[in-house]
Amino acid sequence: MTNIYDDEQLMQSLLQTFHDEASDHLMTLNQSLLKLERATPDTNCDDLIQLAFRAAHSLKGAARAVGIEPIQLVAHSIEDVLKGVRDGAVSLTASDYDALYDGLDAVQGLLNDEAIEIDPILSRMQILFATESPVGLSSKSIDSPAMLQKEETATVTKSSNDSDETIRVALSKIDTIMAEVGELAISQRNSEYRKTQARSLQRQTDYLSRKWQTLWDSIRRINQGNAGHQQLLDMLKSYQDSLFLLLEDINDYTRVSQRDSTRLNMIMSHLQDDVRRIRMIPFRTQEAYLQRIVRDAAREESKQVNLIIEGQDVELDKKVLELLKDPLLHLLRNAVSHGIETQADRQKTDKPLEGQIRVSIRQRGNEAHITVADDGQGFQLELLRANLPKEEQIISDDELINHSFLPGVTTTHEVTSISGRGIGLDVVRQQIESLQGRIRVDTNESMGTTIELIVPVSLAMTRVLVARIGDLYYALPLASVEKIIRPDNIFFVEGRTMLRDEQQSYVLVSLGNILGHATHVKDNTIVVIVTAGNQSAALAIDDIVTEQEMAVKSFSAPIRYLRHLSGAALLGNGDPIGVLNVGAVIKSAHQMKSSEQFKQNTLVEDETDVVMEHILVVDDSITTRTLEKNILEAAGYTVTTAIDGVEALKTLKRQPIDLMVVDVEMPNMDGISLTKHLRKQDDYQYLPLILVTSLESPEDRERGMVAGANAYIVKRGFSQSELLDTIRQLL
Repeated sequence: MTNIYDDEQLMQSLLQTFHDEASDHLMTLNQSLLKLERATPDTNCDDLIQLAFRAAHSLKGAARAVGIEPIQLVAHSIEDVLKGVRDGAVSLTASDYDALYDGLDAVQGLLNDEAIEIDPILSRMQILFATESPVGLSSKSIDSPAMLQKEETATVTKSSNDSDETIRVALSKIDTIMAEVGELAISQRNSEYRKTQARSLQRQTDYLSRKWQTLWDSIRRINQGNAGHQQLLDMLKSYQDSLFLLLEDINDYTRVSQRDSTRLNMIMSHLQDDVRRIRMIPFRTQEAYLQRIVRDAAREESKQVNLIIEGQDVELDKKVLELLKDPLLHLLRNAVSHGIETQADRQKTDKPLEGQIRVSIRQRGNEAHITVADDGQGFQLELLRANLPKEEQIISDDELINHSFLPGVTTTHEVTSISGRGIGLDVVRQQIESLQGRIRVDTNESMGTTIELIVPVSLAMTRVLVARIGDLYYALPLASVEKIIRPDNIFFVEGRTMLRDEQQSYVLVSLGNILGHATHVKDNTIVVIVTAGNQSAALAIDDIVTEQEMAVKSFSAPIRYLRHLSGAALLGNGDPIGVLNVGAVIKSAHQMKSSEQFKQNTLVEDETDVVMEHILVVDDSITTRTLEKNILEAAGYTVTTAIDGVEALKTLKRQPIDLMVVDVEMPNMDGISLTKHLRKQDDYQYLPLILVTSLESPEDRERGMVAGANAYIVKRGFSQSELLDTIRQLL
C-alpha cells in the first residue's frame, strides 16, 4: 500500500490546511481564556471552558494528523488543564493563565517555524493539572474515538448553523481576479469614452440635418414652378432622405450605446464590490490579539488596565489588517508603559485605579480611522525636549511630537521588554507610511493621549488624483492628500521654500524636480499638500486631471525598487501611469534645497477689475470640495463652499450665486432635497444647478433631473473637462 505522505505536494497542502485551522483554534483559545480571566458573576464560564476545551482538543488532533508532535504535546497539556478546570479539579490563578498563554504563544511560534523549547512549558502544565502520569499521549488522557467523533460533530454542526458554508482561497488567487477586474474597468471606461463620442456624432449630425432642412426649403422656394430644375430637386431629395436615415441610425446607436454603457457600469461596480468584499475581514478578528497585548503588558508593568474595543464589525482588507498588527502592538504597549500611570500615581490625581485604553475603528468612505486613546499622563513633552541634542531647535509641541516618531527617541532610560529602545513609534510611522496612510496625535498632560491612524480600507483598488507635470501624468493616492490649494503665502527659510496654510508650515517643492523632470513654476501652479505617517510636504504641480479608482499593480524584478513609485496602473485610454510612493516623495522633499524661483508672498495676479461668475460648491467631503474648488478657481471662477444643504441655503441668503455644484449624498439636507427646495422659490427657480454624485443608475439620474437639476455628473467617470464644459453651457 502506498503511503500518501510520500506525495510531497499533498503533504504541503495538508500542512497549509493545518496552519489555517490551527490559527482559528488559537484565536478561539485566546478569546475564551481572556473572557474567563476577566469573568464576572454574570459570565457563563461553563460554555467558555467547553469552547476552549474543544479548540485545544481539535488542535491536538489536527497536529497528530500531520505529524507535528511538539504542537500535539503542548495542545494535549492545555487540554488536560482545561479538563481539570471543567471538572472542578483545577482553579486558575493569574500566573496559571500566564502559563496557558505561554503555551499558546509556543504553538504560534512553532507554526511560524521558530525554534521553541517546549519542555519547560510542558512541565508548568503538568504542575497545573497535577497528573501522576508524565505529560504525553497516555491512554488515560486520550478520549475514545466515539467521544472524539461526538465532539467534532458538535463543532461542525454549530459552525454550519451559525454561518454560511465557507472555503479557504489563497489570497494570490483573489489578487489575480482583482487584477482582471481592473483590466475590465479599463474597458468600461473606454465604453464611457465611446458613448461620449456617439453623443458628439449625434449632435453634429443633428446640426447638419437642421442646416440641410434650411437649405432645402430655400432651394424649393427659389425653384418653385421651374420644371427645368426638377432633376436637381429629386437628387437633393434623395440626399435628404439618406441624411435622415443616417441620423436615425446614429440616434439608435447612441441609445443602445448609452444603455449598454449604463449596464456595464452597474455590472462593473457590483463585480468590483463583490471581489473586494471577499478580501475583507472584520476588525473583531484582532480582538483577542489586542486584548492579549494589553493584558500581558499590564501584568509586566504591575498595572490595572482595561481595554475597550469599538467598531469591531468594520471590515478591512486582509493585507491592511496584517500590516496594522505591528503598529497597534507598539501603540498599545506604549500606552500601558508610558501612558497609564501606576495605581499610586493615579490615586494622587483622583483617577480610577484601573487605567483605560480605548481602540475604536470607523470607516469614512475609502478610509479607515483607527483611534488608540488612553486616560494616562499624556506625552511627556519636557522629557522629550530635555533629551534633544543641543543643536536641534524644536519650536512647537507638534514638532516635538513628530520628533518622537523618529528611531532611537525615548523618555525611558531603563530598557525593559516593553520600552526604552526607542523603536516603537518609529515602527508605527514606517508601517503607516507603507500603507500610504497618515498619523494624527492629540495629547494632553495628565488627561491622556489619542493617536489616530488613517489608512485605506482596501489595497486592491486605490482612489487616486491624476496629476500632470508638463506632458507627464502621475497618480497620487487620495488617502495621502490633505488638501489642494493655491500657493499665496510663501516664505524662505535657510534655502528652503516654505508654504504657510492655516497656521501650518510646509516644505514647498516642485514634484517634477523630485522626480527628475525639468520643470519651472508658473503663476497658475497648483499645490497638493500630502501626508504620509506624521510627515507632510507641499508639492507643486501643473494641473489635476481627474480623480478615479485604479487597480494598482506592484512592480516586479528588475524594477521592483523604484524610489518614488509604489506601483503602476492603467488610465481609461489604456496608457500606463506611475503611482507615487508618497512617503518616499516627502522624504526627498525634506532633503532637497529648493531651486525653484517661487514668487514670495503671492502668486496671484491682481484681478480687481475682473468680474468673475460666483459658484457655490456643496459637498460634505473635504477632499471633493477642495478638488472642485481648485479646478473652478483655476478656470477663473470665484468659489464658495458649503458642507451640506443647510449651510448652502444660509450662503445663498448672504451673497449672490451664479451656479451651484451639489453632491447628492450629504447629512442634514441632501442634494435632491436642496434642489427641490430651491426650485419651489421664485428667486432660485432658474439658478443653474449641477448634481455631482456616485449614484449612477438610470433611476438615480432620473430622480435628480425630476428634482430640477440642470445636469448630472457621476463621480466614477468625473473629469475636469466635463465639469467645466457643463458649467460653460449653463452660464
